[in-house]
Amino acid sequence: MRIVFCGACNPVFSLNDLASKVRQEFPGDTDDADGILLLLNGCKAGCLKPKNFTPGRIGTVCVAGTCVDGFDIFDKEDDLYNAVMNAIMKKVK
Repeated sequence: MRIVFCGACNPVFSLNDLASKVRQEFPGDTDDADGILLLLNGCKAGCLKPKNFTPGRIGTVCVAGTCVDGFDIFDKEDDLYNAVMNAIMKKVK
């Protein structure tokens, strides 16, 4: 899994906390270009656009504020984490 962070100029959640939780689920897969590409945008502006990156072999998951792959999630970070993990698992299958 490759994780790319935005500049975090106006984050509505902790990018580092979310990345740490995701990395715990996928130990040893750090910066794997053939896996999932996870784009972490701290706000809904979503400066990191999937079209500007070569997707991982499995696919791309894009977080933009409280949205995951374009779907708005509740504002609790646990809900965001669960939505990110669900999106990743859909790509892995």
